Amino acid sequence: MIMSYTKSSIASVLIIALLFLLTACAGYAPTNTMIGSGRDNIIQVLGKPTTELQTADGKLLIYSKGPFGKETFFVYLATR
Repeated sequence: MIMSYTKSSIASVLIIALLFLLTACAGYAPTNTMIGSGRDNIIQVLGKPTTELQTADGKLLIYSKGPFGKETFFVYLATR
C-alpha cells in the first residue's frame, strides 16, 4: 500500500511539472493580436530581440529561443 502511494505521488508531481513546463513555453510566441502593434509593445510582450535589423522599408526583430536557437520568431515592422 505504501509503495503504490509513493508511485502515485511521484506521478502526480511529474504531471504537474510537465504541465508547468508546457504552459511556460506556450505563451512566448507572437500572436495575431500583435498585428498592428508598435515596436515598444512587442518588446514589452516578447522582451528584447536577439537581433534587430533595419530593412529597406522597416525593421525585422529576430527572437531566437529554445535550445540552440531551434525556435526562431521573426517580427516584421513596416514603416508607415
